[in-house]
Amino acid sequence: MAVNITKTEKFTNPTSSISFSQIRSEFGGNPTNVRAASYRRNTSDQVDWNGENATSISPRIPDAVENENVSSNNNWSIDSLRNTITDYVVTQSGTNEELSYTSNDTSTWNGNLSRNVLKKFDVTGTIYANEVSKDALVFSGNLYNLEIEVDENGQILGEGGASGGGNGGDALYINNTYTKSDVEIRSYGKIYSGGGGGSSGNPGNSGPSLSCSSTSNFSTSNPFTIGRSLYDAAPGQSCRSARSGAWWVSANQNSVRNRCRGGGARRGNGDYPGGNYQCSPFWTVTCQETNYFSIGGGPGGNGGAGGPGRGFSNQNSSLAGNPGNSGGTNSCSGGSSAGNSGNPGTDGGDWGQSIVGGGSAGAAIKKKNTRVEYYTENTLKGSIVNI
Repeated sequence: MAVNITKTEKFTNPTSSISFSQIRSEFGGNPTNVRAASYRRNTSDQVDWNGENATSISPRIPDAVENENVSSNNNWSIDSLRNTITDYVVTQSGTNEELSYTSNDTSTWNGNLSRNVLKKFDVTGTIYANEVSKDALVFSGNLYNLEIEVDENGQILGEGGASGGGNGGDALYINNTYTKSDVEIRSYGKIYSGGGGGSSGNPGNSGPSLSCSSTSNFSTSNPFTIGRSLYDAAPGQSCRSARSGAWWVSANQNSVRNRCRGGGARRGNGDYPGGNYQCSPFWTVTCQETNYFSIGGGPGGNGGAGGPGRGFSNQNSSLAGNPGNSGGTNSCSGGSSAGNSGNPGTDGGDWGQSIVGGGSAGAAIKKKNTRVEYYTENTLKGSIVNI
């Protein structure tokens, strides 16, 4: 990166003499009546060296820090014109991040931004911002006789909006508080604001809920019932008594009555339900029950992320939004239910483009007391906003 300073200097040879004809030749003025008063330092608060009446401006020496030896009143000498300047040019080349100048700047502009000497800022490289909250190039304060020109290969680039609807960043910000001289802007290269980020897609709907059931076994006892003439060997009743709605699956006797009626082969023959004689006061019964319940349907898929906006950090990558994720599936005895896929995210905006439902583009130029003298649809992308 580089910022170079050049000046058009006059009478730089410290030993050469200076004639009035040379003064008129260098600074202009009346060709037949060369007067010393015409070559004092002009401290007027309203002078345009490039205007229609520039040739008739008097005095002819611009106000600049370099010209302070030239008197603005009667205390004037020819030698004071040595090393005076008529313009001050700052040329940017290479790549710079977030350049900012105020009218008090001395390191680059030598305090001349608020003086009437003609000044030009020439962008031949790239000036950028990689954060949407910052401007790539900023000028502020009393800006007197300042021109900003973006050359054919120059560019001032804002940052693109983030995926999910982020706003794009601004490119050029000019807050000129000097009301008697507009800053002039010409763009032959690129003044591009960041595009807005695409919005995220909506998640998919969940699938319909499911009516489900689950069948399981459990065990219970079937003891001798006092007061009954027969031993209680009713397994279905035992299951229903243990849990409402249950039914029996199998039953096994746990003991044999000592005096089993009939004796002999019938004694101990307690299998059930084989129709054999039951000869046990205690049984173990295996029961079965079915539970009914509902579960939610499969979850919907996540919406796809929106595409990023075009900007300095995303000059060549895709702006496309991502597709939504597939929905999930829940299953049970009642079947299965799948959620819908999420919607895709919308594409991000190109340079200077806003996205409906997503992020807004940044401003190519935000300005005050500034005129945009030249641009085309290819050299400026984004809005021009007065502040």
